[in-house]
Amino acid sequence: MSTSLADELETYHGNCHCGAVRFTIRTPSLSTHEVSSCNCSICTRNGYLMIYPAPENVTFQQGFDNLKEFYFGSQAFVHRFCKTCGSSVNAAMSVKGGGEMLAINVRMLQGIHPEDLKLKFHDGKAYGAPYTYPVFPIPAFPDADANPKLVEYPGNCQCGTVTFTMRAPSFADNTPEQCWQCNCSICDRNGYLFVYPPQHDVIFHTGYDSLSEYTFNTKRKPHKFCGTCGSSIFLDKTAVNDGWAMNVWAIPCQLLEFR
Repeated sequence: MSTSLADELETYHGNCHCGAVRFTIRTPSLSTHEVSSCNCSICTRNGYLMIYPAPENVTFQQGFDNLKEFYFGSQAFVHRFCKTCGSSVNAAMSVKGGGEMLAINVRMLQGIHPEDLKLKFHDGKAYGAPYTYPVFPIPAFPDADANPKLVEYPGNCQCGTVTFTMRAPSFADNTPEQCWQCNCSICDRNGYLFVYPPQHDVIFHTGYDSLSEYTFNTKRKPHKFCGTCGSSIFLDKTAVNDGWAMNVWAIPCQLLEFR
């Protein structure tokens, strides 16, 4: 790398939500540098916003061994998330010659907010075989006709271990109060988009026992994510009301009419 180019790089500090994983990257200023927003299944589900720094410009100060690895599809990419809090930190792909191409999720960087970034769309969904969704029971609820105003939406984690169905008003209505984005520290990091059905309108078919739980601050709203692939599934709000905050990105994208 030339001295002039190195001088143009800025240093950013990053961490997972719980702080177990901490790292530093050097990259062109994110006030102007394009950030990849991909529509493939895992990037959509995890809220990835990626940049691709050279490996020598990424340094992990602590917690690299606290990252769990997940492979899927072609097995070309490894996706790494914090075992403790579920934050999706980075992805990597082996390249010829024994090197590695790194992708860093900029949501982990301190002082960076998605709304301030220069996003560049990447049609990752067009590459490779289409994502295969699990098979869901139809109808999912024994009282399927209890409320005709509600629509059944299936959902799952990326690896398919966790499957569920929730009932909610049709996303085609796209009412402003239906889906919520929050800018708190964990919602910003995980790219959450929430709907709030009562607990009796969510049924888990498989994998509930495979969910890892992460709490912080008041510890009254556990965040549940798949311990195998890291997909964030829901926020348990039963300590404060009867609602579960379900992550909309766990629902097949073709069913999200508002997108």
